[in-house]
Amino acid sequence: MAPKQPAELSSGFTWRVVFVIFLTAMVFIPVSTYASLVLGSTVIGGVASLFMTLLIFKLAQLFGQRLSPQETLLLYYGTGVGGAAFSFMGLIIYR
Repeated sequence: MAPKQPAELSSGFTWRVVFVIFLTAMVFIPVSTYASLVLGSTVIGGVASLFMTLLIFKLAQLFGQRLSPQETLLLYYGTGVGGAAFSFMGLIIYR
């Protein structure tokens, strides 16, 4: 039985992830503002975060790029945090 090789550690913080998180935040700001004004709450935050992660993952596959698991996880957390952090603009408009 051969000994196991240690797993290679790599960073998921790449320019692609930063760019996609920025674009996602630009999409989340108007959507979150509209949802808070019309619905009274931001119900779609969690669903939108998962949807954007899957959409970017599939678009990357379509263009022949492959996102690593680290990039995908960072993208998921980044879209969730980015959507929540940038949604304060809606609160300013609401008040």
